[in-house]
Amino acid sequence: MDNLSYSPDLQHFLDLKRCADTNDTNAMLRLAKVYLNVNGENTNKKAFCLLKQLANATYTAAQTDAQYMLASCYENGKGITKNYKQAAKWYRQAYINANNDIYSAYEDKFHVLLSKPDEEIEPEVIDCVTESAENGDAEAQRSVSYTHLRAHETGAYL
Repeated sequence: MDNLSYSPDLQHFLDLKRCADTNDTNAMLRLAKVYLNVNGENTNKKAFCLLKQLANATYTAAQTDAQYMLASCYENGKGITKNYKQAAKWYRQAYINANNDIYSAYEDKFHVLLSKPDEEIEPEVIDCVTESAENGDAEAQRSVSYTHLRAHETGAYL
C-alpha cells in the first residue's frame, strides 16, 4: 500500500489532534483554538468540550487560558447555550488564576457585563459580582456601588 501524504496544514492538524488525544494540555488548548477559529456549530462544541476539560483539570499553564476561553464560550454561546452566570464564574476563576494580562481582561469583561441597561443584566451576574465584592475584590465593590447608585437615581432597584 502506498504511503499517503497530506498537505502540511492537514498533517499539522492530525499531529495536533494526536497529541491532544494523549492529554497533552498545550495541544488540547491549541486544538480548541483551531476549532473556535473554524467557527462551526460542531467544531465549537468540540472546542467547548476541550476547554471544559482543561478548565476543570489540575492546574497547568494552559488552565487559565482555558478558563478564560470557556467563559467567552458561555458569554457568546459558542458550543453551548449562552449563560452569563457561567461566564461570570469562569471569568472570575481565570481572574483568580491569572497573570496580569488576564486580570485586566477580566475587569473589562465584568465592566461590559455590568454596563448593560439594567433590564439586560442577568441576576446571576449581579450575584457573582456581589460575591466577589464581599470577598474583597475592589473592582467588584466599585461595580456594586455604581449599580446601587444608578438604581437609586433611576428608582429601578435590581
